[in-house]
Amino acid sequence: MMSSQFRGALGTAGTAFRYAFLLSGTLFFGIVALAVWRGWSAVSSVVPTASEPVQITVPELARLKPSNKAWKSGFGWQQEVQYGRIYDRDTDFRLLVTMPSQTLQNLSSASFTQLPDIREFARARYSYPQTHYDLETRFGPIRAAQFEADVDGRIKLCLGYASRFDNASFTYRGWFCEANGARPSPSALACMLDRLVIAGRLPSAGAQAFIDTMAKRPGRCTADPVSQTVDTRPPRPPRRL
Repeated sequence: MMSSQFRGALGTAGTAFRYAFLLSGTLFFGIVALAVWRGWSAVSSVVPTASEPVQITVPELARLKPSNKAWKSGFGWQQEVQYGRIYDRDTDFRLLVTMPSQTLQNLSSASFTQLPDIREFARARYSYPQTHYDLETRFGPIRAAQFEADVDGRIKLCLGYASRFDNASFTYRGWFCEANGARPSPSALACMLDRLVIAGRLPSAGAQAFIDTMAKRPGRCTADPVSQTVDTRPPRPPRRL
């Protein structure tokens, strides 16, 4: 009698344990899903802003139709400056400025291959081996690389670029494509970026302080191919023990 009662109680306890386990698992995955959804919503949500302080004023781009927009997202504050259109035969220049939030300061190491997401560049091809360039401007160093964009059957030769500033509160990346068939000049790109102008106050105090300091430096725009030194000495024989 006692054994049957014990088995019955054990069975009831086991059933209760299984239900409790399933319930806790459901709650756990529900919490994880809610956290992921909230994180994705914070990053993907875009709130347009009226302030568009970053400008590029150079004669080479003055004849092209400009567009300018700024917004806030989970990444921080961003502004896109564009001259021309990628699907036209003419020159196209695009600059995406990002002032990351404090939790995303690692965006300063973003690569030029992480171009702003537009459909026309889905078939961009990077040459192998890639030709990289070290660009210098008054604001700091920039890394660039050549690539080809296949847009509606038309090949445009382009340079992708990304800032390598010491200050992580102000970063940018983008591309510069010349007219159909022409190869863009790294030196011309460096001089364009050197003439970046801030009209008004930036929404980031850190970025504003960085720009105020660097803008006082004299203009500087140079471009050199990235070189790699190689140790040409013969390998040393292994040491005998």
